[in-house]
Amino acid sequence: MNLLQLSIAATVVISVLPSQDQVLDWNDVALTAIRSGGTAPPPASRNLAILHTAIFDAVNGLDARYEQYAEHAPAPRDASAEAAATTAGRDVLVALYPALRTTIEQRAAQMLAQIEDGERKLRGVSWGQAVAADLLALRLNDGSANTAPYPGSTEPGRWRPHISFGGQVRPALLPLWGSVRPFALRSGKQFRPSEPPALRSFQYAVEQWVTQHFGGREKSLRNAEQTEIARFWAYGPGTVTPPGHWNQVAREVARTRKDSLIDRARQFALLNIAMADAAIVSWDCKYVMGYWRPITAIQLANTDGNIFTQADRKWMPLIETPPFPEYSSGHSSFSAAAAAVLADVFDRDGVPFSVGSDDLPNVRRSYSSFSEAAWESGLSRIYGGIHYWSGNISGLYSGYLTGRYALRTKLRRL
Repeated sequence: MNLLQLSIAATVVISVLPSQDQVLDWNDVALTAIRSGGTAPPPASRNLAILHTAIFDAVNGLDARYEQYAEHAPAPRDASAEAAATTAGRDVLVALYPALRTTIEQRAAQMLAQIEDGERKLRGVSWGQAVAADLLALRLNDGSANTAPYPGSTEPGRWRPHISFGGQVRPALLPLWGSVRPFALRSGKQFRPSEPPALRSFQYAVEQWVTQHFGGREKSLRNAEQTEIARFWAYGPGTVTPPGHWNQVAREVARTRKDSLIDRARQFALLNIAMADAAIVSWDCKYVMGYWRPITAIQLANTDGNIFTQADRKWMPLIETPPFPEYSSGHSSFSAAAAAVLADVFDRDGVPFSVGSDDLPNVRRSYSSFSEAAWESGLSRIYGGIHYWSGNISGLYSGYLTGRYALRTKLRRL
């Protein structure tokens, strides 16, 4: 699908009548905006966190059951929480995706039209505007706009740019994202994993063999289901990205429950706070460690000094390798953070669900728990040939710690 088709699809989806669930409606709009805008995973997670903390604070400020995420002026009395949530979501998304302003405002008008006119509605609109402005101001200078070159290195074991499937050499993506101010953590290095395996170690050789023989495009030991898993969780450019996929998971479960507006708002706020911080932790680790990707390591295995590795100059991964260092896995980090939060806000880990995929539109996969899905998502990066086992496990562990920290420190019950 080209950019024109994506833009048309975005307009069509956003223009659909709302469901009278402000949290899920704005989440749907945000995911469509991420797709059509080609938003990369870290900015996508940040945008979703800003959106859902604003919606949460707008609703919770009118009936304080939990701690607010940010400080605001006193909320008005007897204001419509639905109008506040609608307006907060509208203002945040217009600020983050100005190219979609018209369709976002049309969606908001449809949502507001379903709320009874009167002073309560007007006060809710005003409060939602104020909360959105506060959250946008809070993130204005958070480091997400900072840029710097990262040429990589030709030293064995170090990341370097590689040729993409399209024949292009893409520069390193967001090398300073690890210094973005977190939403819950103290800093991006708070849960930084230890160093990856040394190139001459036996562990490195084993991990190299596994990715080389299960993640290759050709002559792979991967079976049909493992290939499906790799493609199902791929979520590259033009999709809702890995954090967006976990919002799709949350939407599937949320639709089966009759939670209140405030609890629904908290669920999605915590989910996206945790994943936004998981991105920061992972990107901090990636660019501190600067570890090379399998596409480089396997082709140049004759330079790694390890007697157990074997070079294959023609080796290519099953799925596209993203343009940033390998260690640790961002997808694993997102997934473990999401699973930790969803198990808590939906009361237990063992919640059966099924979910689809942007990359395989006709495929749905079923899981018995959030942790099972997170584990599979981590394996998918090995089956796809873009990560090693240690990068996956380190990502899962730091992501889990990030999710648990967000739950312990943010939006706690009063």
